[in-house]
Amino acid sequence: MDFIKFNEQRDFGQIMNATFSFISQEFKTLFKSILFFAGPLLLIGVLLYGMAQYGFMQLTNTSKYDNNYTEVIPQFVYYLLGMFFLFLGMVMIVTVINSYIKTYQKEKRGKFTIDDIWKETKSNFLKIAISYFLLNIIFVIIGVLGVLFLEVPLIYVMVVTAFVFSVQVHENKGFIDAMSRGAFLIKDRWFMTFGLLLISMLVVSFITYALAIPGIIIAGVISGFSTAGNIDPAIISLITIFFTSIFTLFYYFLYGIIHILVNFQYFNMIEQKEYPSLRAEIKLINQNEDSSV
Repeated sequence: MDFIKFNEQRDFGQIMNATFSFISQEFKTLFKSILFFAGPLLLIGVLLYGMAQYGFMQLTNTSKYDNNYTEVIPQFVYYLLGMFFLFLGMVMIVTVINSYIKTYQKEKRGKFTIDDIWKETKSNFLKIAISYFLLNIIFVIIGVLGVLFLEVPLIYVMVVTAFVFSVQVHENKGFIDAMSRGAFLIKDRWFMTFGLLLISMLVVSFITYALAIPGIIIAGVISGFSTAGNIDPAIISLITIFFTSIFTLFYYFLYGIIHILVNFQYFNMIEQKEYPSLRAEIKLINQNEDSSV
């Protein structure tokens, strides 16, 4: 496959096609990068979250609560630590994908290594983590205030801020500047961006649930045996947690598809509003004309 240009004007369907063409072309190296850098964080997060789930289930089954709730505290600690590592894992996925695309454009296909991606990722991780945290706070506040408006304000803001991470990585801007820049690029193209995000989220959800179907069937069969008293409830809890953890990992990895699509739309908006590729071609033509004189 040839090098896939991000700096190109595309319509709705072309962006979807370009996204999956890029994933197909770069799957091996991209997946390896996500697995190496985000995988350990997600795995630790899932394990800690699973330990919290198991602890709560055991407490519920055995009624071990005491007056001081001392049995509950460790489970909350596991839960909070699990959420923290899952947060870091998601931030790492976002950072790796944006850094990968930046490296891909700079070095061209097949001319960079995972070490190159890691160098770019390290330089972007902290600012993406801070922005991710701040955006989630903003979303929570707007979500609470927007209940009376059927969360329309939240949906609007989530779309307007879709380019924040792309702007930060590709243009090296701070959080506030990235918010402003992203809002400018999405202006007049909000509905197109919303449609792309909606379709990509539906695709990710469909694939995730399709992969989870075998686990759901197995859990249902085992639950039937448990009802008959043939299986220890503790074993049921462990099996349930195992499949929940696998489901969570699948979702987090597949969530990267959305950020690849966002990058294509980000560069599409730049091309439509600022014409950098056209300007570069005009400049090249002028240079050739000057050299020929």
